[in-house]
Amino acid sequence: MAITRAGEGEAHSYTIAGAGNTPIEKGTHYLQIIARTWYVNKESGWFYKRSAVGTVAITLGAGSYEQRFEIVLGTYDLSGGSRYAPVFQTPLLSATPYPGGFVTVQAHLSGVKKETELLTMFRGAASASLGIVSGMVQAGGTTGVSATLVPAAGALFGGVTQVLRQADPADRIFDPHSGIQMSLSARDISSDSFHLLLHRGADLDASRLVVDEKSGIVLHDGQPLEDGAWVLFQLNRLTETPDPRPWHQPAQDLRLELDNLFYDLKADIYDQQRALTELLPSTHKNTLWNRLHLLRANIESDTAITEVTARAAKALLANRFLLAKRAIATNDPDAYFRGVAELRASLLPSLSLRAERGHLRAPREAVSIDEDTVWLARNAASIKLLPRLNRILI
Repeated sequence: MAITRAGEGEAHSYTIAGAGNTPIEKGTHYLQIIARTWYVNKESGWFYKRSAVGTVAITLGAGSYEQRFEIVLGTYDLSGGSRYAPVFQTPLLSATPYPGGFVTVQAHLSGVKKETELLTMFRGAASASLGIVSGMVQAGGTTGVSATLVPAAGALFGGVTQVLRQADPADRIFDPHSGIQMSLSARDISSDSFHLLLHRGADLDASRLVVDEKSGIVLHDGQPLEDGAWVLFQLNRLTETPDPRPWHQPAQDLRLELDNLFYDLKADIYDQQRALTELLPSTHKNTLWNRLHLLRANIESDTAITEVTARAAKALLANRFLLAKRAIATNDPDAYFRGVAELRASLLPSLSLRAERGHLRAPREAVSIDEDTVWLARNAASIKLLPRLNRILI
């Protein structure tokens, strides 16, 4: 295959897929996108006077559900005889709930003369844009609280894009207006991890493309791909977010205080009636039940988690409280701890819902809590895919 210089050839996009046949699902999965490696086939003299600069725009969904994240990649600088830019350590898009519809990744690359002060701006913009996008994801996409971050991201991205479009035509690597992009449907994202390659150069045989997982270098026919210019992304489909949520610590605190209630009941520090009042709503004190009500509202309003994560968190908390009600009704604190141990072992509710109803005077939200626990029983397989959440709540 004849080697193409960067800035020449046609635009191509390829998926280098992992094994899997289950499409990504709205409400169940998160999507994470990482820039692994980028390569620009230019002679060493070109890099002596220039650096390559890149931007990436990621669009999730469409219409009123569309979320757009704009990131500056920074500068492509080679050192120590390396031919490839270093692997990025920070995800471009941290785990965000998949909103349904298409996922589009678009990249622009261009050369910029090193003596210009713009290089310093590009490096700063790269760090700032990654921080802004991370904040947008943590706040829940591009709506609500995170909407205040959108103008900042747009200003950074727009400024860099304008500079790239005005670059010397001889230094342009990807088309300055359209760049190179690829749109993926839910069915295209059918494995837990795969790679997306945006490439300008010769037409490649997709079946001969593989990625060296350790180095992040693309191989074609077993040899490093040194044709034209390319950017390699890794897309990960996750069942839970690795990022802490604001309600994680309050949820863990509530679980521990519920445990302490039964230690006190067992030690006769609390009597049965006093313990029961903690499991009922109150307008006079902040009972454990009141805190559960507030915590569930915070979980429901968290737009940075999937429906499955939210439902599982509420269900695990509800199951704890139903175990507590049953143990207090029989004045048997050890029944609570046995139930918790069984839950840890099986991730299934260890009580009979039909027998549970009527044991105690029903609080105002007994029906919704029972519904959460029924969901837990029917979706045990989903709960088992959320080990981080289980460690917090079980």
